[in-house]
Amino acid sequence: MIQSIRRTYAVTGASKSYGAGIVAELRNARHTVYDIQRHAKAFLSETFSPVIETDHWVACDFLEGKPIVQVANWMVSNEVKLDGIVHAAAHHDPQDPLLISVHEMREAFQVNLIGPLILTMYLYQAYRFNKGARCIFLLDQRTSKLPEEEIAYCTAKAATLPTVEAYKRIMPDLEILYVAMPDKKNADSDTAEAEAVRILTDSESPKKNLIIL
Repeated sequence: MIQSIRRTYAVTGASKSYGAGIVAELRNARHTVYDIQRHAKAFLSETFSPVIETDHWVACDFLEGKPIVQVANWMVSNEVKLDGIVHAAAHHDPQDPLLISVHEMREAFQVNLIGPLILTMYLYQAYRFNKGARCIFLLDQRTSKLPEEEIAYCTAKAATLPTVEAYKRIMPDLEILYVAMPDKKNADSDTAEAEAVRILTDSESPKKNLIIL
């Protein structure tokens, strides 16, 4: 059950799929949510001046490095403090596994792992997380079953596991977890989203990685 205390969270990859569902769950619970996505109703300038409406949309394309820094700097200058962040950002671009280029593999890692990680590190170093805050990386249970054309996506998601374990030691004041989500097409997505939100918001929930069935 989501706690009644109003808190502040950020969700990346929030334009669709589980990211959008988690944003809706958090907002229904009256939490403040920074909806970070490529397609946000915001714009980027040289000084990063996002048009943030009441729902706190923030534009950030993880395929580019500069917007990540700009988002972090904006949160610092506006004294945003987070109680947690969920990384639902994902990049699917099926390719022939024998012909995939360095650029295509880099894009998969940039969105699925590197971008979210860099944003988290910037915010952590700037003391933008409240005590007890949690950082959750959403994984995909299908990675071992997806077609070979999804090799870049699967590789990047698989690399998240050891990365999460390493950064738990590097950022000890932030509870970093991964949650493996089921295929949205074949699962009760509302239940899966609610469970992910419970892990994020409930300080009494176990501080451990989880596979949602």
